[in-house]
Amino acid sequence: MLVQIIKNFFSEMLNLIVKNENVEDSIINRLKQKIKKIKKNINTIISKVEIPKLNSISDIFYPKYIDKELQADTEKLNIVKYKDKYFDSHIYLFKYEGIVRKKIIEYKFKEKSYLNETFVNFILKNEKICRFLKSYDIITPVPIHAKRKRKRGYNQSEIIAKKVAKNIENLQYIPNCLVKQKNTVAQSSLTKKQRIKNVKGVYKLQNEQILNNKNVVIFDDIYTTGSTVNECAKLLRKANVKKILVLTLAKDFLLKK
Repeated sequence: MLVQIIKNFFSEMLNLIVKNENVEDSIINRLKQKIKKIKKNINTIISKVEIPKLNSISDIFYPKYIDKELQADTEKLNIVKYKDKYFDSHIYLFKYEGIVRKKIIEYKFKEKSYLNETFVNFILKNEKICRFLKSYDIITPVPIHAKRKRKRGYNQSEIIAKKVAKNIENLQYIPNCLVKQKNTVAQSSLTKKQRIKNVKGVYKLQNEQILNNKNVVIFDDIYTTGSTVNECAKLLRKANVKKILVLTLAKDFLLKK
């Protein structure tokens, strides 16, 4: 409706010019009338629409209020322990499906790095997760190969881990505990068995002295089979860490083979 009013306005102005009327005065008068009408229409629309309160810029890109189930998920502590892993426990916020899956894919592959604000916001608003993180000393992201980082422009896990550390007391962000020395095929394109083989020997441990006797958080965006974070945890164990937590945005329950 507003678009049509504006189109009509410019059409009328063009007719005035073509007809050689007193263009300046006529335009000013008609402009005032149209602005008044537009304001009235905007106020009418606003009065009929319930606009939720936005707490941060992330709410614009991925508002919590659009899905009650999603909001409930941010208040839970989804914690899992596995018998066959080198890390002690795994915490995730969401199931990797629906709008969560869509937004992670956009963040990771479609140059929407600004969505990091959304995910950081969800982590920090979960009081249970924040309390849990306070018992850890270091957070480090799963690294990506330098070639892939140059192509993508950023490491999606690195950005989030850094911002989380800034807001958790005594949690230190150290990005270079692990380095990915081989540019492997993307895990998302592989089966469960292929994923395990694909990450063997691709990471390198460094700065071991910093990790000694520390509680460490490994951060990644998605947990599917756990092959990637488990390989990272295996290396961290060589640095004599006390406890290892894996923190991810989502957990994928769909991959079976």
